[in-house]
Amino acid sequence: MDQLISPKYLKILAPLLVGTTYMSAFKNHKPTCDRYMLNYFLYLITTIVLYLTFGELSDEYGFNDNKMALILSFIGSIGIIFAFTVTKNVWVRHLLFIALIFLISIGSKKLYEMYDKEEIISVIKKLLLILVVCGAIAVKFPDLIKPGFINAGVISLIIVLILTLIDQFVFKGKYNKIISTMIVFIFTMFIIYDTSRVISYSKKCKSDKNGAEYLNHVLDMFLNIINVFNNLLNTE
Repeated sequence: MDQLISPKYLKILAPLLVGTTYMSAFKNHKPTCDRYMLNYFLYLITTIVLYLTFGELSDEYGFNDNKMALILSFIGSIGIIFAFTVTKNVWVRHLLFIALIFLISIGSKKLYEMYDKEEIISVIKKLLLILVVCGAIAVKFPDLIKPGFINAGVISLIIVLILTLIDQFVFKGKYNKIISTMIVFIFTMFIIYDTSRVISYSKKCKSDKNGAEYLNHVLDMFLNIINVFNNLLNTE
């Protein structure tokens, strides 16, 4: 994949966004509910920029050429996700969050090298359209988004993962693009649900005894976006 953004630019942009997010989302060194939606988007944009930056760094230091590093990134991701879910300390959670983004970036970099700049740009445009439509649905029809919405998505995802294994081992990837299209649709449902969930939480954030929560919501949305993006690439 041709570089869409200069690595030097990313190395400057990433720390600037981290600093801006901290100044906006924290008060007295604790997450604040003030400007919750703005802070949520700052977190999300910062996460995506860190993801891209780590991808460039992995190239620079040769992580992508080391198969053991890729295996360890997968195993490490599972361990970090577990630690992230059980840890309450806000600073430890942020460190684990950044480490997880780094490992996911290493694991994804090889995929992006298979596509050229025009294909990547085409998929980015499709992704942006999906995000806009999903956001509009979440805002316009909040009453239609029930808990059963996500349950149906999870069940569908499990079924598709089983179909993926069958396709790989029995049909040698013959239906790969069809399955990727199905995955895009499922994670589109997750984007709608998680957007609605964030909007709802922003209205009751100040009543949360545990303080403002950003990382869980941002991680959910980031994973949704990455899965949609990667599977859109696979349909090209």
